[in-house]
Amino acid sequence: MFNEMAWHMRLRNVAYRGSDALFLAIVALAPLPFGLTAPLPLAIVCLGLALSLSTANFRHVAMPHLRGVWPVIATVAIYLSVAALQHVAGGVRLLPAAPVWAEAEAAFGFPLPAHATWSLSRFWEAIGAPIVALLVLIRATILSTRRDGALKLFATVAVAGAAYAIYGVIAHLTAPELLLWRPKTAYLDAVTGPFVNRNTAATYWGSCAVICFAMAVDGMGGKGWRARRGLEVSVRAALAWSGLAVCLLALAMTGSRAGAALTLAALMIVAAMLWARESQGMRWSFRRVGLAAASLSAVVLVLGGATLARVRTYGIYDEQRAIAYGDSLAMIVAHPWLGIGVGAFADVFPRFRSADLGSSGIWDRVHSTPLEIAVEAGLPVTTLIVATCMFLVHQLLRGCFQRRRDRFFPVAALGCMWLGVAHSCIDFSLQIPGYAVVFAAIIGLGLAQSVSTRLTGNGVAGEH
Repeated sequence: MFNEMAWHMRLRNVAYRGSDALFLAIVALAPLPFGLTAPLPLAIVCLGLALSLSTANFRHVAMPHLRGVWPVIATVAIYLSVAALQHVAGGVRLLPAAPVWAEAEAAFGFPLPAHATWSLSRFWEAIGAPIVALLVLIRATILSTRRDGALKLFATVAVAGAAYAIYGVIAHLTAPELLLWRPKTAYLDAVTGPFVNRNTAATYWGSCAVICFAMAVDGMGGKGWRARRGLEVSVRAALAWSGLAVCLLALAMTGSRAGAALTLAALMIVAAMLWARESQGMRWSFRRVGLAAASLSAVVLVLGGATLARVRTYGIYDEQRAIAYGDSLAMIVAHPWLGIGVGAFADVFPRFRSADLGSSGIWDRVHSTPLEIAVEAGLPVTTLIVATCMFLVHQLLRGCFQRRRDRFFPVAALGCMWLGVAHSCIDFSLQIPGYAVVFAAIIGLGLAQSVSTRLTGNGVAGEH
């Protein structure tokens, strides 16, 4: 009887380790291939996440750990419900039908099933990233309730980011005409690694740089740089500083103006939060932040020739994007409550496209995720999503100020959330599943490690 129980326990532990390894592999390989934008890789990732969730170790999960997850689950469920009602023909019983179906019926001369959405062609593509990101957030929260699990996830993201950065730089120097194994048709002058778009690559490497920086500062001692004498630093800190340098190099070579600026801001946020509570006071902390800002800016100035060249050529203001935003606002004014349908922007935008935008360029995205959600799903859903993001920021801030040990977990998550959300306000990085997976994993880790052990009673989320 005892041997049988021991065998079952060993088998269960093997399943738990396999489940964790599968999830960590998904997070590490998410940028492959091409940012996970193709349907087949995305479906495989969904299956892998489902398997990892079904075999996960829930032993250390307490109700406080789920405090930050339930609002996200509810928000995504509402978003997907609205999208489904828009696309199901019977959904017009609850939502008014889009006028385009009556126009098409009059043009063709025979009845057509009416839908609340204006287009049916991109539904599954549009909902793929939110579903995958939600599954990753839940799984990352479960894994990160244990400190060792959080460290493994943190290290996985950092190592993968550094590896992709090294590959991206080498590939750009040796075969700039290739994107992995395919011919590269855009951004030939920029490092994009496994991603198609330079801005998504910049946001990804910026997030990895934030993680490496937080690990580097923490690895040098609980009191920051004062805790070590001379050049004595831990191996983890040395590796983290190396990963930070590599990620910043790749980021600078992307030529992304917003990516570089927002990453520097995120690094400053992390530096301020990590050093603010030290005994030398806020004045000394701000001096360190200023020193770090000057050092990191020097890195970008020296290595970021592509970024500076684009700033000199195009400036900071993007006139075409501003015009597209204005056209998108006109779409929101015309359909404020229910939107035009999730995934319908690319098909409907030509109808609202102004002459000021010209005839060049294909606008299949708004280049602003909140604005695109408002266009496609309406203002109420957008307001709910914004409120959920603010709630997540509140939860991470609580962890930043309440924790004594391992504060770098929620601090780094806060920095990455700032970077991802701020960049998505002027681009579409969070709509790329390859980056959305990494972003959701970091946020889930931060939420789990923001919970005090006084509330859970299991002592696995770190001391507070």
